[in-house]
Amino acid sequence: MSTEINFPKKLPLVPLKDTVIFPQSIMSIYINDINSQKLVQKAFDENKFLFLSCLQEPEKDSNKVYRVGCVALIMRMKNLSDGKLKILVQGLTRASIESYDNNHACLSHFFQKEKSLSQKDKENLEKIKNSLKQLAPFKESLSHEILVLLNTIKKPGQFCDMLINNLDVQTKELQKILETTELSQRIEYLKKIIQDELEVSQLKGRLQKLIKTELPRPLLPSPENFKPYNINSYKKE
Repeated sequence: MSTEINFPKKLPLVPLKDTVIFPQSIMSIYINDINSQKLVQKAFDENKFLFLSCLQEPEKDSNKVYRVGCVALIMRMKNLSDGKLKILVQGLTRASIESYDNNHACLSHFFQKEKSLSQKDKENLEKIKNSLKQLAPFKESLSHEILVLLNTIKKPGQFCDMLINNLDVQTKELQKILETTELSQRIEYLKKIIQDELEVSQLKGRLQKLIKTELPRPLLPSPENFKPYNINSYKKE
């Protein structure tokens, strides 16, 4: 995302349940809360910008969100028959909440600039890309189209954010990566996540192969000893 975009310092805050939005991601979101729906509809009529942040404890029916979230653009909006509001959003940039004000977040620290990579960072990125090729056969989310798209992304930060949206990662881990503004640390996290997923996937593959080759086949009677059951031979006592 271009660093020339001037985002409003104050944006409507929409809390998300078990969902973390990253820059570069495009996602459909369903909104039940009436107040949030009104905020979204107003934003759509104005500049189409929202601030999306994940709830810290959704199981406790709390509205407390993480301070670091994502500024997003509303691409489409649709009112559904069940009363929900469906929106299609694109993540634009990380941002941090400075304060709350009547369902709006006053934001600071728009993390947009990317620093040049160290040699170690470049080596880790190459390791990630090589591991992705090995992981792809085990992951439906890493389709050929996704891998081609990832290869076209030149900026390392955008590459990392696009990649994380196609991996199976728990919500708290996703939030941790979102809050990691240092690109070097983000690359390290991603490298470990992919290596762990690759090890697990390869282990599952070896176990499945072992089961197929080692599991004894059920014993069946030989054709010459097989006698069909004659229902007429049954005698009622």
